[in-house]
Amino acid sequence: MKLYWFTIPIILIVSIIMFLGGCGVDSANEANLIDGEGLDKKIEQYTNDDNFTLLDVRTMDEYNTGHLRYAVNLPLDAITNNLSRIEDLKDSAVFVICRSGNRSTQAQNILIKNDFTNVINAIGMAMYDYKMVTTIPFLRGREFTELVVSGKYPVIDARSPEEFNEKHMKSAINIPLTIDLLADTKNLEQIMSEKNIDKQIPILVYGANREDAYQLINAMFGIGYIGVSAIDGIDEFTNYPVE
Repeated sequence: MKLYWFTIPIILIVSIIMFLGGCGVDSANEANLIDGEGLDKKIEQYTNDDNFTLLDVRTMDEYNTGHLRYAVNLPLDAITNNLSRIEDLKDSAVFVICRSGNRSTQAQNILIKNDFTNVINAIGMAMYDYKMVTTIPFLRGREFTELVVSGKYPVIDARSPEEFNEKHMKSAINIPLTIDLLADTKNLEQIMSEKNIDKQIPILVYGANREDAYQLINAMFGIGYIGVSAIDGIDEFTNYPVE
C-alpha cells in the first residue's frame, strides 16, 4: 500500500527532525560528500600535487581488518582530544570515512565546528565495494617521527641512492624502489636478508611521497614483513629527523 506524506503522524515527523538534528546532519554538509567510486579514483590517481588526508574514524580493530590506501586511523571518540595533532590540516582537504557513514558524519561536524574548512564525508566501507583496500597501516609525519626517534624499529628509505645521500632520516637504510625490485620479490627478500632485517620486527618505510613508500612496503608485506608506511614524503613534513 502506498503511503503519502500526509498519512505520517506529526509526532513521527518531529521525531525524525530531532533525530537528524541530534546526529548533526545539516544541509551545509550535504555538498561535502564523495561517493565510493569517486574516492577510489582519487586514491588510485594520487599525485604529489594532491596531498589530501584520509581519516578512518572507525575503531583500531576495524581499521586493522582492512582500510583504504593512505587512510590514517583516528577513531571518532579520540578526535576531540587529538585536534592539536591535525590542526595543520584546517585549510586542507580532509576526507572522513567509517563503516556506514554515521561516525564519519559526526567526525565531519566536529572538524567543521573546530574551523576545518574542507571536510568531505565518504560513503562507508560497508556501503560500497572499495577496490583500494589494504591492511598496511599508515601514519602522518608526526606519528611516524615518534616511532623513528624511539630507535626500536628499522627505518627504510625508498628513494634513489642520490636522494638518500643528499639527506635521509637518522639510522635509515636505503632500499631504492625500482620496477625490477617490485617485479622480483626474491631479489627483495635477498636484500632484506643482507640488511639483517627481522620479519618479526615492524619496519618503518618512507619515500619521496606516500605512493613510493606504499609500493615498497606493500612488496615487503608480500614476502612476510610487517610495518607502517609514512603518508608524508621526506620533503612534505619539516620535522622529520634528517641528517
